[in-house]
Amino acid sequence: MMGRIQDAGSSGFIMTGKVIIISLLALNADIYLNWVVSGLQGVEEGLTSAFGGGSGGSVYETLDSSLSKGLELILQAREKASEASWWQMGTIFGWWLIAALIAVGFGLVVVFGGIAILLSTVYLKILFAIGPLFILMLMWPVTARFFDQWFGFVINHTIIVALTAVVLTLGVSIYDHQITKVVMDSDQNMLAVALELLIVAAILYALVKGVMPMAAALAGGLTMGVMTARSLSGGVKQTADIAKGAGKGSLAAGKGMYGAGQWAANKLRRGNKVENGGSGGSGWQPAYRDAVLANLKRAQGRR
Repeated sequence: MMGRIQDAGSSGFIMTGKVIIISLLALNADIYLNWVVSGLQGVEEGLTSAFGGGSGGSVYETLDSSLSKGLELILQAREKASEASWWQMGTIFGWWLIAALIAVGFGLVVVFGGIAILLSTVYLKILFAIGPLFILMLMWPVTARFFDQWFGFVINHTIIVALTAVVLTLGVSIYDHQITKVVMDSDQNMLAVALELLIVAAILYALVKGVMPMAAALAGGLTMGVMTARSLSGGVKQTADIAKGAGKGSLAAGKGMYGAGQWAANKLRRGNKVENGGSGGSGWQPAYRDAVLANLKRAQGRR
């Protein structure tokens, strides 16, 4: 993309294929909706189904089923209170207290969980709407980090929806298990049962509050994995270029050593050395000087 293709046969085809694929994903509405958006929404539904133990479907179905189950448990507690005789005031009060605590607990969990799910869903719609712009940024290495940030936000809110559905499903199971242990005609302490349900509600509320930081940490790890894979591919290519340059430098050094060897051989030739008949001094004789100049000219001619 920057006119720095060194191998037209390999880099050119790779860059052309990259541009074609990114352009199709970003500029073709049908491909973007059917491949990118549907794929990410399928990940959301798959995580919700896998974590929540459901048979699939949207997260709204999980939210509706959680709320319906909570209302069902409240009605069961109300029926238990209505079935008690009028002189069993302690039992009646206990069942009404259980119904109130279930309502408060499910109110906290379902309301805050529903808010997290709805906000994440709205954010996902916005992110999907501006997604093609960030996909186009994959064409340039300088702007590719903006795609990483967009992808991180998408995965973050997808995991928030899935984990919140898990907490809601877990809350329904725990409340259902706790309410089935309550027997009206036994000597159970209704106040203790009510306190247990209150503790369960507090724990589930804390779980809902902790979903967002957990999802952000998981999404950050996935995004770093994507960035690392791309960085490794770029590093391998850069290492190959460095090795190629080092090979060229070694070849040039070898040629230089070969030229130096030839120069030394010419210097030691008998025809290039003339004895100085002077007073024991030595120096460059005409034949030796001519040989050196010839070697220099040949070395310059090889460049």
